[in-house]
Amino acid sequence: MFRRCLADGRDQAECEKAVQTFLDRCEARCVNPPTCEEECRRAGGRAFRECLANGGSEEDCQTHARRLTTRCIEDRCPPPPDCAERCRERAEGGYDECIAAGGAEDECAQRARHFTGHCLVERCDLPPLDCEAYCIDAGRHAYLLCVENGGDEEACSVRARAVKTDCFVEHCVGTDNCEEACGVGAQRLKAECMDSGGDEVLCSEHSGAFLHHCIDRHCL
Repeated sequence: MFRRCLADGRDQAECEKAVQTFLDRCEARCVNPPTCEEECRRAGGRAFRECLANGGSEEDCQTHARRLTTRCIEDRCPPPPDCAERCRERAEGGYDECIAAGGAEDECAQRARHFTGHCLVERCDLPPLDCEAYCIDAGRHAYLLCVENGGDEEACSVRARAVKTDCFVEHCVGTDNCEEACGVGAQRLKAECMDSGGDEVLCSEHSGAFLHHCIDRHCL
């Protein structure tokens, strides 16, 4: 690191200070190692910077980084002992913020209920009380977020079906065979697409795309 610093044209005193700062930070990490959630947030920060470097917009890169951070925490970090209480406290805080921002009580309460259910299942590893209802709510929430972010209704409906079906595969399908579960989900998605009036060829394409994504996400 010292040689690289000098090679970059900086003077010796500046490079010595940079090396010492690095060593101090490294030692602090050894004494107080970062938590799992902190590591995930750092990974999200790296993903954000890489996304910008590859030409992504700031808004798209922030969305990508948030999703990566959330998925990392959900998949890799063990829930804290008071996980359920934390979920409820955060939901209450979200409700208060929603009201303060001018949201209607019913809408804010629905968002708080969604957050609580999602947090208990995805963060605390608790099974949903009603699997089908939980996944329907996940799809509804995905649709509302999509519309609020400027998506058209048709595209948001496709997105919502995919989220709901992915939830169904993860939480409701009673099989230990991952690829088989994804296949069940793909068939379900196609049937729902057809029932809502979708073109058979287009519904088949959506089903195939879901199957590929599902296997990549859950089975590899």
